[in-house]
Amino acid sequence: MPELIFFIIFALFAFFLIALVLGSLRAIGRWNQAKMERNVRPLTREQMAAGFKPSSGLASKSLVWLTLGLAFAALAFGEWQSPTMPPFSGKWARLDQFLFQAFGPSARFWTDAAIAAVSILYGLFQGLKHRRVAPSANRAG
Repeated sequence: MPELIFFIIFALFAFFLIALVLGSLRAIGRWNQAKMERNVRPLTREQMAAGFKPSSGLASKSLVWLTLGLAFAALAFGEWQSPTMPPFSGKWARLDQFLFQAFGPSARFWTDAAIAAVSILYGLFQGLKHRRVAPSANRAG
């Protein structure tokens, strides 16, 4: 009986992977077809020689900081639900041991939450700086 259950789960997983691959290929094909239907003029040789010029790095910096903050928020949530306890192992074992001895069992949670808060706030400020519009010189008064 357990072999049958294992086989059914394996078959469902394989079916899901095949459906995911075929769906992705179909989406890529539709995107490529829509791109071909748009009348996009090809780049000149001078434009290709100039290379890629990003418009502004502020929007991407904002997204990177927001994503980093959300990742640390997820880590903090995981530490809140199941805090790590000694003995610690791995590359960060000494830092974990120091934080545990200095601040107790919830130290990793507060550390990850603080990094998440700082990263999200910095990302929001970067995004606001990017969206700020310069005042027009044509305004009267």
